[in-house]
Amino acid sequence: MTIWRGPVAIAVLLATLALAGPGGRSVSGVVTDKRGNLLPGAVVEIDNSVTKDIQSYIVQQDGKYHFNDLNPDVEFVLHALYKGHVSKNWTLSKFSGAKISKADFVIPID
Repeated sequence: MTIWRGPVAIAVLLATLALAGPGGRSVSGVVTDKRGNLLPGAVVEIDNSVTKDIQSYIVQQDGKYHFNDLNPDVEFVLHALYKGHVSKNWTLSKFSGAKISKADFVIPID
């Protein structure tokens, strides 16, 4: 019987990973000013509510940012910063069933 314990455990692990899906959740969007102009160089921060780790993404010329492989069992809070100005916070709830979320940020400058 002990011969089958390893292969059975591996099969259960693989089935669990398949059900979870590759990569978890993702969130992306753009950062603009109040007039809708893209803000390259802005920074989007994402805060993990469990570990309190913060990751940053520097927005490129296209104004876009993205975070991938986010744990579906954790809530995340995001906001954008640009030259001392901060957007409103946006929360990616752990209760949301969406695997892909979109959150655009407006920095309160003209």
